[in-house]
Amino acid sequence: MRALYTLTIFLGSALLFLVEPMVAKMILPVFGGSAAVWNASVVFFQLLLLLGYAYAHISTKRLGAKTQPILHLAVVALALLALPFSLKSGYFLSPGSQPAFQVIGLLLVMVGLPFFALSAQAPLIQKWFAKTPDPSARDPYFLYSASNVGSVLALLAYPTLIEPLLPIKFQARLWTLGYVALALLTALSSLIMITRRRHDQAEEVEETADAPRPTNPQRVRWLLLAAVPASLMLGVTNYLTTNIAPVPLLWIIPLAVYLISFILAFSNRIHPNPRVLARTSTILVLPLALVLVLQLWTPMIPLAMMHLTVLFMLSWTCHLFLARSRPPESHLTEFFLWVAAGGVLGGAFNAFIAPVTFNGLVEYPIALAVAIALFQRHAMKDPKMLGKDFAVGVMAGAPVYGLTLCGPLLLNVVTVRWGETSASAVTMAIAAVLIVCCFFAIDRPVRYGLILGSVMILGPGINRLANSVIFQTRDFFGVKRVQVSGPFHILMHGSTDHGEQNMTPGHRREPLTYFNHNSPIGRFFKEFNGPKSKESVAVVGLGTGTLAAYGQTGQDWTFYEIDPDVIRIASDPRLFTYLSDCPARVHLVQGDARLELAKAPPASYDLIVLDAFNSDSIPVHLVTREAIEMYKSKLRPAGIIAFHTSNRYLDLPPVIARAGNSLSMHSIYLSMDLVSPDEEKRGWSVSRWMLMARHETDFGALGKDIIWQHMDHPKVGPIWTDDFSNVLTAFAMNGQS
Repeated sequence: MRALYTLTIFLGSALLFLVEPMVAKMILPVFGGSAAVWNASVVFFQLLLLLGYAYAHISTKRLGAKTQPILHLAVVALALLALPFSLKSGYFLSPGSQPAFQVIGLLLVMVGLPFFALSAQAPLIQKWFAKTPDPSARDPYFLYSASNVGSVLALLAYPTLIEPLLPIKFQARLWTLGYVALALLTALSSLIMITRRRHDQAEEVEETADAPRPTNPQRVRWLLLAAVPASLMLGVTNYLTTNIAPVPLLWIIPLAVYLISFILAFSNRIHPNPRVLARTSTILVLPLALVLVLQLWTPMIPLAMMHLTVLFMLSWTCHLFLARSRPPESHLTEFFLWVAAGGVLGGAFNAFIAPVTFNGLVEYPIALAVAIALFQRHAMKDPKMLGKDFAVGVMAGAPVYGLTLCGPLLLNVVTVRWGETSASAVTMAIAAVLIVCCFFAIDRPVRYGLILGSVMILGPGINRLANSVIFQTRDFFGVKRVQVSGPFHILMHGSTDHGEQNMTPGHRREPLTYFNHNSPIGRFFKEFNGPKSKESVAVVGLGTGTLAAYGQTGQDWTFYEIDPDVIRIASDPRLFTYLSDCPARVHLVQGDARLELAKAPPASYDLIVLDAFNSDSIPVHLVTREAIEMYKSKLRPAGIIAFHTSNRYLDLPPVIARAGNSLSMHSIYLSMDLVSPDEEKRGWSVSRWMLMARHETDFGALGKDIIWQHMDHPKVGPIWTDDFSNVLTAFAMNGQS
């Protein structure tokens, strides 16, 4: 009996966490491959989980043990009408509305009903099991660990086993078969509960009457203890994928860490001391606070491990406090309802509130500070000291707040008088003082939380000034900042350089970074110059608009960019002037490049440049066979497609060449892996570019140049299509940038 209920709850959770990456993969092309799509998707799933838990709680309270299973089986059966799920062709991102809410609406239509039915499985199966005569039925919370084991295994299996082997449509059909199997197991579980449930009704009623109802303070603690790890998980995901290690599929690791903390917290076999965990977590946050203040991004692996370790310890501690405060079985569904509500609260804060409220990743340090405050609050022996300690904390932290707020002014003076090197030294000194202040307050609950919070939230402002950040903004697609280094303006997205410009008069039209005159794309424009220049050019990915430096009078250049903030930055002559200085006619189109480019008439362009692959969130839909076929249809005779394939972690040329070869296209590839110290000072960067055309003669002299590698026989591998792609097969840790 126990095995049946364990298998049912395991399979239900596995299906839940298989459908999440599956549908996220389906909708990523519509939203430009942004990492924020995952955050919005997680919030949707948390919201549906909350609704499912609410349904489980209300239906078990209002309906009898015989009627409620019938209702749930009807809901499970009704969800079959929405399967197999798929993304309808023709759906596009509306530029005028919030992308996060469009993600929610699209997912609701695609998988809303099946996910709702699945989300109620965990509390219902536990509740049904509690009514059976099994010896473990009086404490069914151990099934929650089985639920999370299923979640973790499914989450890890998707990118390693399912995605590499199966097309997305077949994945959806296979998932439908799994759902049918779950429906049968659910029916069997309900039948056993109804026919073999405990008949000691008087004892059951007496237990329910004696069980104390949860108090409002308890409910608030449940809410916060669930919200903080959810917010931390999304905060760490966003921080790592933007700043530390922009590696595809990295979001799986923080989510797996988050789920493992649930497994350990609700396990009946592991019994750690929550106060010891809280104390350890409190100490571990100190070096992490220093990393956040100084905005350290290298070395990659140790820093990533630090963030993930702190996430694990804080989540485990929160979930352990949550598990230790769980109510008797009679209030099980209400308990999980508040846990789900906390997950929605934490996720919504990161996905919806933070992007429109803050211009940096402030939600991450806020969650860290709140977590520490929660631990200290639980560890306090005398809660009456809370108000007094808060007042003392504010007064004790006043010097810290003053130092944090006055730091930018101090750094400005130091920079003007003694230069940026001295300013960096002062920045580290200020950060060290702040961390020392935190250390001496570590035994004072609220005082420690207040000082630590101010350090992590206000401290990065000091570092931004030290790095001469003159503009910073944030939207659904992430945080962008423009910083000054000598005569250069640099556009950064996390640790990724999206373009630079030398603002010195006489040098403003010089193309820099990946687009310099000696780069592969620079050599291309040198070959196709003057009478041989391409009349009509389309560029996918705007950045700073550097490619416009190659524009000539009489040409038409059209830039396709999905991020409105990038368009505003590149169009502001106070930040960058490549667009305003360009002698060609320049057109800017906001929206997903593939969808917008498809609207152009056939044979519209002589050159299509795809510059969207030099970061972590590679838009796979831009390099599939169908995408390249569409580009081909937009090319005029002798037209060329140029792919910028520089990427730190992915070997893209073979992937693109295989798709092109299947369409009878020819490809050549050039990697410029070295720049001299003088060229580096000028703002030049290494880069890798690939050219594709219908005929080899279309490449002109470049096709005969021995430094260009012909890709007619690329490395063997799968052809990426709209229905099948596998990022893992393209991994190449080769240090590309």
